[in-house]
Amino acid sequence: MQYFQTEKGKARAKRYREKNKNKAKAQNRALWIHKETQLCSIRGCSQKGLRHHPDYKKPEEIIWLCRKHHLMIHGKVRGKCSLCDNPHSGKGLCKKHYAQKFRKEQGW
Repeated sequence: MQYFQTEKGKARAKRYREKNKNKAKAQNRALWIHKETQLCSIRGCSQKGLRHHPDYKKPEEIIWLCRKHHLMIHGKVRGKCSLCDNPHSGKGLCKKHYAQKFRKEQGW
């Protein structure tokens, strides 16, 4: 059984809707008005876009952003390791390279 079909899940969803009324209304309105997906609004990007509300108080005003740019706007994209292309976990290095640097500095 899925979580949101349980009593606990239903209660959590109800609390979320009550707390975020403007957000839920804006999302529903955008789905109703903008049914067809468009390309990302960022110049030079040709990826399929996701709906993004800069302001939930204006539910009909949305911009289209690909997943990468959408996450960047929300601050959830991490940079790449300076030694490889894996996402870094801080200090500009991935976990593997950070551990190697730490061992070298400690003389291990």
